Amino acid sequence: MQLAAAGVSTTLLECADSQLRALAEACTFPPAEVDRTALLLRDLAESWGGRSLHDVPRWSGVTDDCSPLEFSLGLTPDPTPELRFVLEAQQDPATPQTYWTAAQRLNLRLERDYGACLARLRTIADLIEPTEHVFYAMLHGVVIRPGRTPLFKVYLNPKAHGAQHARTLTAQVFTRLGLAAAWNAIASGLRPDDELQIIALDLTAENNARVKLYVRHQHDFIADFERAASIATDNIGSDIRTFVAELFPAGESWASRPATTMYIATLEDTRIDASFCLATYPFLGNDAVALERITSLLRRFGLSTGAYTRAVRALAPGESSAQRGLHNYVSFQNRDGARRVTVYLTPRMYLHRLGPIGFDPLVAWPTPTGRLAAQS
Repeated sequence: MQLAAAGVSTTLLECADSQLRALAEACTFPPAEVDRTALLLRDLAESWGGRSLHDVPRWSGVTDDCSPLEFSLGLTPDPTPELRFVLEAQQDPATPQTYWTAAQRLNLRLERDYGACLARLRTIADLIEPTEHVFYAMLHGVVIRPGRTPLFKVYLNPKAHGAQHARTLTAQVFTRLGLAAAWNAIASGLRPDDELQIIALDLTAENNARVKLYVRHQHDFIADFERAASIATDNIGSDIRTFVAELFPAGESWASRPATTMYIATLEDTRIDASFCLATYPFLGNDAVALERITSLLRRFGLSTGAYTRAVRALAPGESSAQRGLHNYVSFQNRDGARRVTVYLTPRMYLHRLGPIGFDPLVAWPTPTGRLAAQS
């Protein structure tokens, strides 16, 4: 929340806790569920929660300002959304290898204390352990649904052994997971300049556990986005123009941060789902513009706006027209005729003080340079 980021809170955990509680309340979670969610975050954020907001941050690839945490709301026709967050386990000194080690420790804790299933992850661990200088090693995600067990997932780097090997590595991962046919279908539609960005894996033993591949498009041709989405069982191509037009009307520029298609496969069946994602920061200007346009998008897709608008007011109190950077990305999916929009919201732990330092990882990795330290 703005007040927390401005210094009322003194640690990253205090900042994160206040915002997560505000989001859970905006989603109308019962008080006991709010407390349970906050305790879960406390456990998962152990590797960085005690750091001061006023210290020079470690590098993090999660957000634009190196906050090691990002929130999101999964909005469906159900008025109670999914509340989700992604975080990064960290360790000093900050390197891909130490972050990998920290992530492995967190994996074991999730298995021991929360029942996460690591079996599939272990079958591919040797493939995705970083050997190159990558900007993230492994991220962890949590999906919170009131009254249900949290769903855990990991985000893995297909460029762990270098960008030139990303497609080969991804093919090996999908093959070991029993999804070679899904990879072949996805690969057949890739352009030469498409960038494989993330492989995400649900940490559950069920056959409906998802494997997701995030593909960034290094171009801005909507017809190509529609083509990329056409391999999905439920083709979302017909909605992509509407999605883009609602967020960026009248041809406003947005393409300097690449659009992303996420492909989703499971062992449960042969279908492939797809979702489409656009960055909103810094293109939409202030957060009032983002609020207005995302609300319009939700209404256009027949989705509830209540939890989202309450969440924005909770995390950006006061005049949202004077604030920037709360909104990070927006994505949508269509499965069996049911649309879902996900709005990604950042805690802005460092944005007001240091700006979007994550835009320049060569400067900010492994920790921001003395130029940034001087601003602390």
